Amino acid sequence: MASGSYLGPIPSTPDNEPLLQVMKEASSDVAIVCVSVGDRPVLLLVADELGDTMLATQRAMKLTQAAGEAFVKLLRRKER
Repeated sequence: MASGSYLGPIPSTPDNEPLLQVMKEASSDVAIVCVSVGDRPVLLLVADELGDTMLATQRAMKLTQAAGEAFVKLLRRKER
């Protein structure tokens, strides 16, 4: 996932196995949203047990936007 968001179950694949081990149990509605700095993905926000999936996904999108902006500020400070 290079950008955007995903809502649904986490497929049981070799690539996802470390995440599923950390989560212990994952519901069928997991939100994964990419945090980007410019056009570069820097991390993924993973949220489970969402309750209202639409509201939770909207909040996750706002959080990742704020996180991306915070990363930009940190990088600009480091450049000085």
